[in-house]
Amino acid sequence: MSSTGFMPGSTAALVHAWVAGTLPKAEWTHEAHLRVGLWHVATLGPVVALSQLRQGITRYNESVGTANTDSSGYHETLTSFYVDLIARFLDQSDRTQSLDALASALVDRYGDRDLALRVYSRDRLFSTAARRGWLPPDLVPAPAAAPSLVDRFGDIDIYLFDQLLRGRIAPGMRVLDAGCGGGRNLVYLLRSGYDVAGVDEHEGAVARTRALAAVLSPQIDPGAFRVEPIESMSFPAASFDAVVASAVFHFARDPGHFERMLRGAWRVLRPGGVFFVRLASKVGMSNDVRALGDGRFILPDGTERYLVTVESLIEWTTRLGGDLLDPIKTTVVHNQRAMTTWVTRRR
Repeated sequence: MSSTGFMPGSTAALVHAWVAGTLPKAEWTHEAHLRVGLWHVATLGPVVALSQLRQGITRYNESVGTANTDSSGYHETLTSFYVDLIARFLDQSDRTQSLDALASALVDRYGDRDLALRVYSRDRLFSTAARRGWLPPDLVPAPAAAPSLVDRFGDIDIYLFDQLLRGRIAPGMRVLDAGCGGGRNLVYLLRSGYDVAGVDEHEGAVARTRALAAVLSPQIDPGAFRVEPIESMSFPAASFDAVVASAVFHFARDPGHFERMLRGAWRVLRPGGVFFVRLASKVGMSNDVRALGDGRFILPDGTERYLVTVESLIEWTTRLGGDLLDPIKTTVVHNQRAMTTWVTRRR
């Protein structure tokens, strides 16, 4: 047990102590750097991770009395070097492993604290220029790596990706992510210059999305991402060309709440706009779920969800004043849950 109270190998607890400034300076080791870096890259992606690490390391150094100067403290080239290294490590790893398992493998592979000196001369790496900004290696040419698919698209819903491929959500459109979480579906849109907004009830999720947007599309006003419930959003009516609601509506508490959420999202969609929804359903699962009342069920995987049917979605398409753009499609995941894709256009 370390003096901060976290068990060795508990990466999330280490990150928490580091962010809180309670990690003792003596425990801010090379291994700790790797674990904190891994958490950031795995959670935020390399672009946002570098920005957050830059701020976080500087802030942590100040909290433990380490001066950030031209000869000590934060080092841009080293931080960039390891963010890139970790991103490549993750691209080649089995991401179904726990974060702690990945961290152990990362430390085993890259635990040599002099690793950067294999590709940098000592004079170059510890120069003022390298500390202030990124310098490429001088002993071994830096690989010209193309951005990975994750860098370009994030952890995007595959069925939303299909809508992008088909041109349904095209550049120039104003897009709302209703229930945006940490912005997993917005990476490509932000990178590509879409006019993007989002809402989520969780303040931490909105903060992460704002941080993502600040790096990938800094021209977007942070106020476009709001801590609000979908059923009472503050955006004007008919103000978006597309509304995306991925894995959100099945958290409705009852039919009335589901309707309020649905109508709240529909209200801000312009005539002719695209309404993309992914949500849990009873399709192919009717005999495997247990009713709790008010439209909610316990699924075989143990989760509790508000579930719809194909018939109810068709009825809602008519009641809202829309037309189906695609047949309603459902994926049954190993008889544990069913996820349905519902894509309509507002008349």
